[in-house]
Amino acid sequence: MIKSFSAQNYRNLSVDELALCPVNVFIGPNNSGKSNLIDALSFLPDMLNADTRESAFLEQVRKRGWNELLNRSLKPPGKVSLRWTFQLEAEQEPVRYELDFAVDGADRIPHGFLIQSERLQVGDVVLTFDFDKTVSRSETWLRGFLPVGFGTFGLSPEEWTPRRKSVSKLADVCRGFLPYLSTYFDLRAAGSAQEIDTTAKELSLDGANFVNVLGNLDDEHNFLPTYE
Repeated sequence: MIKSFSAQNYRNLSVDELALCPVNVFIGPNNSGKSNLIDALSFLPDMLNADTRESAFLEQVRKRGWNELLNRSLKPPGKVSLRWTFQLEAEQEPVRYELDFAVDGADRIPHGFLIQSERLQVGDVVLTFDFDKTVSRSETWLRGFLPVGFGTFGLSPEEWTPRRKSVSKLADVCRGFLPYLSTYFDLRAAGSAQEIDTTAKELSLDGANFVNVLGNLDDEHNFLPTYE
């Protein structure tokens, strides 16, 4: 699961180490940033899951609106910073990924939208994805790194082996990341009587199985309050 998340200058977001649970519900008035938060959280999973031979990073920037990504109070070019911390399994070391990228004006698409820095930390092992400081990148090291592993960075088998499972699990968690917006929901269907389904773990697009999914996830993770 994503344990915490930070975002700076991503549209109207200013989030510092927001603590998260296996299931999270964001509630707030219109234009308060709920959709932007879900968009920002989804950036890494969407990038790693992208089925493209082109830049998966630039694909996510394009889908989210190029020059619309930067906080409107800032004059381009500016920098967007995103940070994810994962707790993959109780016994595994936390994994943290940091991504900074430039956002420029509409006249600089796509050359003004490039990665400035990346950092991956697994336990006490920190990998800074270093490249020529005079040239930014249009694709993340992480996307190419996951199937290769720590050996690419000169780590010994003793350093790499215990952390290989964590890195592999990171990709699995991102594949299973499922964001939903309330605009997808058919509230009438979600509030209607349902037969009990103990196998439902993922929401249908219209949210009709919401009660079953919520109950089954609570059985597994015990996150809902108990009322006497």
